[in-house]
Amino acid sequence: MVLTKEYRGSVLENDHHGRICIMDYSGKIIYSLGNVGALTYYRSTSKPIQILPTLCYGLDQRYHLEGQEIAVMASSHAGEDIHLKALLSIMDKIGVTEQELIMLPTYPAKEVDKNRMIEQHLPPRKVLHNCSGKHLSLMMLARHIGNYAPCAHKNYWQIDCPAQKEVRQIVSQMSSYPYNKIRIGVDGCGVPVFAVPMPNMCLSYLRLACPELVEDSSVRKQVEKITHLFNMYPDYTSGTNDLTSVLNADFNIMAKNGAQGVYCFALKKEKISVAIKMEDSLARSWTFVVAEILRQLNYSNKQTIQNIDNLASPIIYNDNQIEVGITKTCFNINK
Repeated sequence: MVLTKEYRGSVLENDHHGRICIMDYSGKIIYSLGNVGALTYYRSTSKPIQILPTLCYGLDQRYHLEGQEIAVMASSHAGEDIHLKALLSIMDKIGVTEQELIMLPTYPAKEVDKNRMIEQHLPPRKVLHNCSGKHLSLMMLARHIGNYAPCAHKNYWQIDCPAQKEVRQIVSQMSSYPYNKIRIGVDGCGVPVFAVPMPNMCLSYLRLACPELVEDSSVRKQVEKITHLFNMYPDYTSGTNDLTSVLNADFNIMAKNGAQGVYCFALKKEKISVAIKMEDSLARSWTFVVAEILRQLNYSNKQTIQNIDNLASPIIYNDNQIEVGITKTCFNINK
């Protein structure tokens, strides 16, 4: 189904297809567009869920991690200086080296930071990968489950690693999707990635925003913690002036982006959760789609909507900075 249209002059040039699923507090789907029942990889939207076993074992306390360090472990950080500082601090506290991360070295996500490193003749680094925080959390979990044997954390990325089984179990618990039905792939960073239907993704985010829905009291406590930390340290959940950081700066919202056009967020007071999948993986469309959903829900915090609008103009400019077109949303969740 078409979510946004791009016009150049008066001619429709591009359609951007996607799916939307919106769920209320009772677990009822109150709006759906497209085949929301199709298995969909969480991609990085699962990170606030994946960190829960690490927190349930109290490993954040064992290693005296600060709030921003916990937040960055559940993030898709941009490799900015604040993220690097937090990540290096985590590695120092837990006693692992950057070389033990399995991803290839990379530069920061934002061009300005990448160019600065290149100008300073600094090489790419593994820790700058947007998923490095998640990997550090998985290392901690694997080492703990392995009774702190010297190499217990080395296979943290493998699907049959006990840590990955615990992560899969918490994904099942939070989404109410059977453990054995969760489909497994390999994420961009090399660790397992989990696929469930979009209503189950919605349900997991509803529980992140409304922890009282989590039956297990020990898990509920950690859900409250990670959601609170996402709101306390929004710039650590993605990057400064990104959609995810803008949303999480609103204490009524819990939000996380993922690769390939996947986005999830939930509203606490309204007790509503939303899952989005852009079929063409165009992340730019998120900004327009999320803002329009909030508008159509008559979301009370108009400043948050304005802050989202400020991130990307619907006006399309050419290389000469001349206005040549416009992006329009084309769905109605109130029908």
